[in-house]
Amino acid sequence: MTLLTAQPQFDGYLQNWTAIRADEDPDYMMLRNRFRLNTTISGDWTRGYASFDVSDDLLIEGSPEMTLRELFLDIYFDKVDLRIGKQQVVWGKADGVFINDIVNPLDLRYFLLQDFEDIRIGIPMVKASVYTETLVLEAIWIPKFEPWRFAEQGSDWAFYQPQAFITPTGVEIPLAWGKSEEPPSKLQNSEYGLKLSGFAFGTDYSFLFLQSYQDRYLVSMDIDTLNLEDPPVKIKVYSYFRRVNMFGLNFSKPVLGAVFRGEFGYFPDYYFNVDPKVTFSTIVFDDNTCMLGYFQGMLALDISGPWGSTISTQYIRKQILDYVDTIQKANEVEEWMTLMISGTFWNETASARWLMLYDTTEESGLSRMIFGYEIADNVSAEFGVDLIWGNEENIFGQFDSNDNVYFKLMYSF
Repeated sequence: MTLLTAQPQFDGYLQNWTAIRADEDPDYMMLRNRFRLNTTISGDWTRGYASFDVSDDLLIEGSPEMTLRELFLDIYFDKVDLRIGKQQVVWGKADGVFINDIVNPLDLRYFLLQDFEDIRIGIPMVKASVYTETLVLEAIWIPKFEPWRFAEQGSDWAFYQPQAFITPTGVEIPLAWGKSEEPPSKLQNSEYGLKLSGFAFGTDYSFLFLQSYQDRYLVSMDIDTLNLEDPPVKIKVYSYFRRVNMFGLNFSKPVLGAVFRGEFGYFPDYYFNVDPKVTFSTIVFDDNTCMLGYFQGMLALDISGPWGSTISTQYIRKQILDYVDTIQKANEVEEWMTLMISGTFWNETASARWLMLYDTTEESGLSRMIFGYEIADNVSAEFGVDLIWGNEENIFGQFDSNDNVYFKLMYSF
């Protein structure tokens, strides 16, 4: 049977998501309706998949938004599978954080609070998987770089963006932020990666290599207009991206009824902005960045609890190797702890999950409590509470005023 003669199958859902700020002066933070339609069509040696999304947040100017989330074709050979088209590739094992799972860009317009199937952005690529008796080799090729998406400045989930530069003499100069400069769409700017997976000594493992543009964008100021004795009215600022290599290792192993897992990523040369007020040293690249080694890793333990529950805890460490104190807004070491407790009840019609991300370095974090209930075969409801705390300049604390309660109602078909 070919795709031309096969019968397509459809599924999807309708969802309403309403979030209200949990504050002395509560207001609506989200009033979003979403329609998701997925289509699958299968032949003897091929399969096509498409996922179409329409969302309308009544609080955001420019809604509704129509998105083709994924559109790809699978081709199956004897020991090789090909997937061609817009797709998502998951390379990580961590919960709630991204260590090696950096193939696809992220949609952070609602920070880390939307469903993980929506936080990854599908991008055009070619993925080939080669199977042997003991190993799987996965190769990916991404022809065009796609950046992360962030909320517009002024919205509830916009990341902090400085509006002025303070000179060594204490003069405050306004900053004019321009559009980010993305790599041109050329063959030499394409990204690629390899993943080798296997099983040995009771352990699932994967070795990873990815050459891509780093997710952390860099910032450059138009230094030619900077005169500390006679400051200009504004300094032009723009963001850009640099190419880096990542070497990674993932593993998971059952141990005495629990699961021990880990994820490690190493960047030999990662780029960081340096403070523009310091004297540049020999490690500086293009006047405002330096290249240093960078490591991020995760160790986790998953334990089965009573009544079908699961308890998962993770330790995460990020470290800049050969750290120099001229780096702008970056700690030498960041340490996070996470805890997730989940379970199902009442013949699996009800569920509960608590996820906490805690940055021990900055003493900030995020707590999300979720309660779900299957009202009928195709109708479900979810109630949640999000609590965020910390210093106003770190990743969590800048959203300290965004504590909220939310309700989702979804009809699946």
